Amino acid sequence: MLDFLINGTDIQKGLFVTLVGMIGVFSVLILFYLIIKLFSGAFFNTGKQQDQGQ
Repeated sequence: MLDFLINGTDIQKGLFVTLVGMIGVFSVLILFYLIIKLFSGAFFNTGKQQDQGQ
């Protein structure tokens, strides 16, 4: 695969960099989404829990 990148045309190299960049961006966005969902469930009370205390 490294040989493909070294000997590839400029368009092939550009498409590879674009693909890897898009995968990186979307993977980080998914990671942030999962972290937000995890933290919101762990640290914030829902309305049902607050109503039971009153």
